[in-house]
Amino acid sequence: MPMLMLRRKEGSANYGVLLAREANDPRSAERGIIREIFDPFAKATIALLKTTLPDRSEAEVVWGFQMTIAIMLYIMADSGRVANLSNGACDPEDVEGTMRIIVPLLIKGLRGLP
Repeated sequence: MPMLMLRRKEGSANYGVLLAREANDPRSAERGIIREIFDPFAKATIALLKTTLPDRSEAEVVWGFQMTIAIMLYIMADSGRVANLSNGACDPEDVEGTMRIIVPLLIKGLRGLP
């Protein structure tokens, strides 16, 4: 999850917030930023997921990818909620710690698609 690594770089956390807002903005499609910049990567990743999960339907793979991206965007745009809910036990600034929890969860979720 290279995008989560942006949290490590000075000033880059703002990029994650902007990306999350653009991805969730109802008028995003009109601007075409996500389609132009991120969709080629998304389509390549989905193609790789299809080879990794050959017994899954196109819909299952694409929804799995979309859910993975949603989780990543939510973490990137975190405004302190997870730290508050966990009384400080969860720290999205700790990228390695976050990935130790999130990556296995996402892998299990993708493999466990119905």
